[in-house]
Amino acid sequence: MSAKEVEFIRQFRSNAPEVGYNRWPKFNSQALDLTIEESPMKEHSVQVTRVVSDITCDICGQSVVNEAQKNNMANLDSFAEYARLVAEFGYGSKRDGEKFQFDFCEGCFEDLLSKINKLKAVKKAK
Repeated sequence: MSAKEVEFIRQFRSNAPEVGYNRWPKFNSQALDLTIEESPMKEHSVQVTRVVSDITCDICGQSVVNEAQKNNMANLDSFAEYARLVAEFGYGSKRDGEKFQFDFCEGCFEDLLSKINKLKAVKKAK
């Protein structure tokens, strides 16, 4: 989405639930008015910032962030109350250079942990 599109969405409140259907950028009724007073000595610009607005579990697809935190955090990039699995394969491996990243809710993490423990037990028994 271009900066101009975001500007129009905000200007015409197309992301406000009672006005439009746009879900991004997230509507903030307390946001500052973007009207800029013109000054012959200053040049102004509107800058769009990309933020993390939700994190979903890669297994069940549910959000790992509760609604209260979604509504009170401007950027969920620092949100850390979920499980993350990262696997990177190095030089010489069959998957040389591949990187995998998965995010899990607590419930799916517990299920995955149980399956890993069962697999470990089977491998030890051999």
